[in-house]
Parts: sequence; structure tokens; C-alpha cells
Amino acid sequence: MSKLISALLLLFTTVLQAHDLDVLTKVHTLKTWPAISHLIEYRQRIWFVHSSPYQDTNVADIYSYNPASGTTRFERSLFSQDTGSPVVYQGLLYWPLEDPRRSAGVGEYAVTDGHTWQWRVMNSGRAMHVHAMEDCGDQLIAVTGSWTGQMLSRTASPDEWQLSYDYPAGKAAFSRLIDAEFFNAKCYLAGSANQDPAIRLLQMHNGQVRAVAGWPDSDRIDGLTTHNNKLYAWADNGPTRTLHAYDGSAIENITLPEQHRIRDLHSIADTLYMITSKGENGALWSLDRSNQFAQVSKLPFIPMSISHTTQHGIFISSYHRNGPSLWHFTNSGSGTENNSNNTNALLAQPVPQLSAIELEAIYTTLHDVISDPANGADRARNLRRALANPRALADPAFGEILNRLLREPIPDATVTLFTSRQVPWKQLVHWYLLSNIAINGHGRVEPALLSTPWRDSQHRSNKYFDPSVMAIVAAGWIKQSDRATVSALINRLANPANDPLWLQSDISGALTAITSQRFGRDAARWQQWFQNNDQQ
Repeated sequence: MSKLISALLLLFTTVLQAHDLDVLTKVHTLKTWPAISHLIEYRQRIWFVHSSPYQDTNVADIYSYNPASGTTRFERSLFSQDTGSPVVYQGLLYWPLEDPRRSAGVGEYAVTDGHTWQWRVMNSGRAMHVHAMEDCGDQLIAVTGSWTGQMLSRTASPDEWQLSYDYPAGKAAFSRLIDAEFFNAKCYLAGSANQDPAIRLLQMHNGQVRAVAGWPDSDRIDGLTTHNNKLYAWADNGPTRTLHAYDGSAIENITLPEQHRIRDLHSIADTLYMITSKGENGALWSLDRSNQFAQVSKLPFIPMSISHTTQHGIFISSYHRNGPSLWHFTNSGSGTENNSNNTNALLAQPVPQLSAIELEAIYTTLHDVISDPANGADRARNLRRALANPRALADPAFGEILNRLLREPIPDATVTLFTSRQVPWKQLVHWYLLSNIAINGHGRVEPALLSTPWRDSQHRSNKYFDPSVMAIVAAGWIKQSDRATVSALINRLANPANDPLWLQSDISGALTAITSQRFGRDAARWQQWFQNNDQQ
């Protein structure tokens, strides 16, 4: 039977080897932000995030590229300063919000079937960053960073999560679990903790976690990749990175090209590919039988991420301050994509309905917290916890509870947030109520709020709590399509005044989600479309 299965796999899979690579072509360039990263193949398209990594900038725009037609389309604007590493799990694509702009102290992610999107919140753990999501043996997990690094496992759909492992910070005040990979029927975790060089590769099996013996000390471990019955990962010591392979018992050091900094690894059939950077350029490499990297091609850019489709070859993304590009290495092979047909089983799954008594109890709890600003003195934590009810967030009726609270008076007070900033209590309450409307997917946003001028001055953390920003985002997530809403969004895009670039991206993202039109930040095209549509 195993021989028959192997024969069938060979029949339906084309092995992409280094010598199959043909021409490197720039297929798309985006100008807004400096990076295209986190490439992943999903439904015969290459998906990626367009963002500004390594700094606090409020943008994480998701795009996809169709190799068959050569077209790129905008998919979604996520409410995150960047995204973590995505995963395809049970036919759905999961995008972790690496640095959610809500800063609610919980993990957040978006999930899509390629058409419909949902914004979800994890109900366990304390997280400021969700660095990656992974399929660990038919178990969806997330690895996070905060005061301790944590691994969360989903126990039920959509948002029942449990804390499976807490990674101590050691000497650092902040630690992270960066990456995860399923290898040899076990889940492996990679960590990072500032000022603590004794970072280990961790193995989790049957609920027990242990360090992989012999793994070299480093500041950070990343890039976990399974290839030919070995687990590859690099150890980061700041200026240098070293690559290692683990077969389940022994660790092997892999020689890297001199003066090249490893950026990403990607396994395709029998070939392990690596992209590296050197100055303003890069290179693509393949691992040969003697465990030496041979250069496949020079790259005239700084590479960020690598992925592939069986039919169309390798894709590499770049980083450039004046605009990154998506590049394509064509190959002469053909084959069948490995895509699940389980299109939207989780998105369409019915959710339990709360009773009228339960809904009224939730309203009373929230009303009491909001009415007493002293409850928000501890960085508004009590407010966030009162709103973090996974059953309520999954029930459409909760949207009306949130709107009911938005219409009620709120005491005048000021609270201090984690950035030591003073924020009016009413502003913060409206911010979180509107964000929960966005996550719940139901409720209503007052169109007048969409036009409130931007008055915040820029600060280092780029964390803003202006309700008009959240109103714009919420209108997109609930697809509020009335004429007044769409008109207000288009008019604001056409007259940005002091709106920062990322806020213009929020507006165009909301318009795309509401109308399914893809005009980006081209206000003239939005106005023409609206005029034509209004006359019909």
C-alpha cells in the first residue's frame, strides 16, 4: 500500500529542482510601505503582507497574486502594525496580528476562506504580539510574545483557546515564542528573550516541554523548517546567524555562505532553498547532497520571504525603502496544486445563541464598569476584560448591546495607558466598544463619526485611541453599505487633511471590504464609481 501511495504522489506532484529554474521576473511592485513579506500559497495564489516591519507603523495590508493571470489584488487591511507568520489550517488561511493596534493584552488574528474574513480574539493568555500560527498535528496553535512567551492551543472553534506552555523571560522583562513547526509527531517551539543568551529549541510532546539537548546558545531562534526528515532552524546572535539541522537525536551545523545573512528557508520536494542578503542585494541557494549551499541565482534586491506553487515555480519578496516587489522564478514543470476543498466550514459554522437573560447580564456588567471610571485606572484593564467574552463576541445580538452602550452617557474622566499617555475615558470606552463591533461583525457605526478630523500628534509607539479611526475600521468589518457611510468614507479619502498615510489605508481598506471594489487610495476612481452607482 505504501508503494502505491508513493507512486500516486509522484504521478500528481512535479518536483521543482534548482536546475528547473528559468527566468527571474519582477511581477508586481507596491509603493506605499517598504516590505512585502510572509509569502504563503493558498488556493493557487501567492498571498503576502505589505507593511513596514521593524518599526511601529499602523499598517498591515494583505494582497494576493494570481500566477495564472498575472494579476495582484488587495484583499484586506488588518488592524495591526504588522502580521506574524500565517498558516493554512483545515482549508482556511489564518493571519496572526503580530502587533494588534487595539493593544488589549490578548492574541488576535484574522481568518479567511479566500472571500469572507473574520477578526477573532483569543480568550486565554496574555499577549502583546502573535508571532506565528501553526498546524501542529491537526492542532491549531499560536505562539506569542509578552511578559512571558506563550503557546496557545485552540480546543474548539472559533475562539476557545487554552494556555499550553508559558515560556519564562529569564533575565529579560519581555520574552517571545517566535516560531513553531510540527516535526516527527512533535511540536517544536523557537524562543527569544533579550539579555538571555541561553535560548533553546523546545520540544513539546504529550503536554511536556523540554529543551533540545545540544542546541547552541543564542539570543533568538527562528526559521523552523522541516525538510527530508530533518528540522532546520537558525540561531541568531545579533550580527551573525548560524544554521543547524536536527534529525531527532543529533544536531548538525550547516555552513552558510560568508558575509551573507540568512533571511528565509523553504522546502520544495527534495530541495531545501535559502534566501540571503548581502548589503543591498541577495542570493537564492539550494542545499546539495553534501550539505553545502550552492548558489542558484544572485538577487538584485534584499529578499524577505520565499514560497512557491507547484505549477508556477518560486516566488520571492523584497524589502526596499522606495517600494518592494514580488519576484517570480519560472520553472518548466507542471503539476497539481495541493489545495483543500474545505472552503469555509469554520466560517459558516453556527454559533451558540445567548439567552436574553445572559445578554442583559453582559450589558449590566459592562454598564457598571463604564459608569465607574475608577475601574479603568489600571490601564483600562477591567474594561478590556469585561469586553473579552468569546461567547458574546460570537453572537450577533451582542452588536446591539454594544450600540446601546455607545448611546449612553459616559462620565468625564482621564485614564493613564501603558504608554503613560493620558486619554479621556469616554474616548477610550468608545474605542473599545467600536472595536468589539468590528470583531463581532454586527452593530452600526454612526456615519458622522467617520468624518471626525484627525487631531492626534505623532508619537513613538504609534498607538492611537481616536474613535473615528476605529469607526472607519468597524464600518469595513461589518460591511455597513448605506449611502451615507460610503459617501463619508470616499469624501474623507478625497480630502485627507492631516490624515496619516496608514489612516488613508484604513479608509480604502474599509471601502474595499464594503463594496468589493479595489481602487486602493485612488479617490477619483472611488468618486466616479460612487457617482455612477448612485445614478443607477
